[in-house]
Amino acid sequence: GYGAIYAASKPFYEKHRDWGLYTSAGDPHIFINTFCIMNIASSCPWRKRIIGQYERAVLEIGFDGIHMDTYGYPKTAFDSQGNSIRLSHEFASLIEETRETLKEARLIFNNVGNWPVRPVANAPQDAIYIEVWDPYSRYSHIRQIILDARLSCNNSKTVVLAAYLAPFRTGDPDQALNSARLLLAATASNGATNLLIGERDAVLTQGYYVDHILLKEQQVFVLRQYFDFSVRYEELFFDPSLEDISFTHIGGDNQEYRYSGPAWSPDGQADTIWLTLRENESRKVISIINLLGNDDSWNAGKKQPVSGGALRFAVQVDHKPCSVWMASPDNGGHPLELPFDFEITDRGHTAAFAVDAPEFWGLVFLELG
Repeated sequence: GYGAIYAASKPFYEKHRDWGLYTSAGDPHIFINTFCIMNIASSCPWRKRIIGQYERAVLEIGFDGIHMDTYGYPKTAFDSQGNSIRLSHEFASLIEETRETLKEARLIFNNVGNWPVRPVANAPQDAIYIEVWDPYSRYSHIRQIILDARLSCNNSKTVVLAAYLAPFRTGDPDQALNSARLLLAATASNGATNLLIGERDAVLTQGYYVDHILLKEQQVFVLRQYFDFSVRYEELFFDPSLEDISFTHIGGDNQEYRYSGPAWSPDGQADTIWLTLRENESRKVISIINLLGNDDSWNAGKKQPVSGGALRFAVQVDHKPCSVWMASPDNGGHPLELPFDFEITDRGHTAAFAVDAPEFWGLVFLELG
């Protein structure tokens, strides 16, 4: 059930003006000239009322849980007595009180524009849910949002992005599909999921979900392959023990992973092979996203990536790996075991192998035993 934490109708507000939130100039906060923003502070009766509304939605209507929505503003406001309210200081306790009332019902809170993730990350909600808006416009921002959120909750919760793809509404259908493939790859490779699919065979293009776009049959087939891929290899994407080492183990003086091939980046720069490296004691995982020939804006149509040819890796290992595998949703997701050379270098043993650059997205994983 969808319920904004502080949205009231104008007639309700007129009856409870002392429950409202106001600007520094003393005017009421009003969203899209429709919803009056109410005071969620624990001292205001509005909090008890909205939690009661959530409880009715679960117990009387039968929703499995509540999506506690926000609008991303106001971030600071004033109550009817002129006292300053910092909303980020009130959100966590609001979530806690809602959880106490709703018991086992599912609960998520919408961090609009990636705000304010840290204060609410460890509140008793079922996932960290983030709606992505400008100025978070680049693939590097997607990576940053996910890693910061996972760090904020110490990898204890699923991170869900709502990164709506406008190209399905405004652009070329083929380029929109390409942008979806790259965005889903970017999200899963960094350990998060994406709220992209709306009604049956439809994709979300903006925050008003009713304005979804129906997908063509081929688009449905391709996106199903991508979602299936992230489920099939979920232990390679969502295992919290996998540490991101993309900036510390490759490039410059870092020789733990050696790469040769087309230009690469660790954070999704334009016209590069995007390498995301993660590892734990039993696995080393390399996500390969082909951005060759494309810019780094996630919410724009994308051309077919340029073929990258052969990519060569030499990965430092403590002992001979049990196996090295490659898989891609672009060819059905089936794992292919790769031949590798177990070599000795000036820094010890390495596993050296080569793969063809994926059409869009590929995954290489070393099983260490």
